[in-house]
Amino acid sequence: MESSYATYRLEDGSTLDSVEVARVLKASGVKDVSTEKVERAFQQVVEDKNYEMKASHIVPSYASKSIKISTKVANIAISPKDLRYVKQVNYNGKRCLLIEVEEDTMIEGFKLLPEELLE
Repeated sequence: MESSYATYRLEDGSTLDSVEVARVLKASGVKDVSTEKVERAFQQVVEDKNYEMKASHIVPSYASKSIKISTKVANIAISPKDLRYVKQVNYNGKRCLLIEVEEDTMIEGFKLLPEELLE
């Protein structure tokens, strides 16, 4: 039974109902999700059964939000579109973050030396 209670409008004008939203949440790894729970959550927030929520209001913008990477030695904020330049690699038996850069890296006014110069 497909319900039209919880409807989310996409940028292209198409919509997702609560069945599809539950499916997306399950595929994203959210546990214990059902259509009924999605509808109940929608009802708790919005009282108008005809209300449509834009997907762009639910999902954070890739252009304006940043993803935070936290390690014991550093906290890094990066745009989701630039994540392709960050990789976790094994180097000398240690897990490291590898960040691709196009220019010299400056830290507090000091130029970071490439590793091959230190050997």
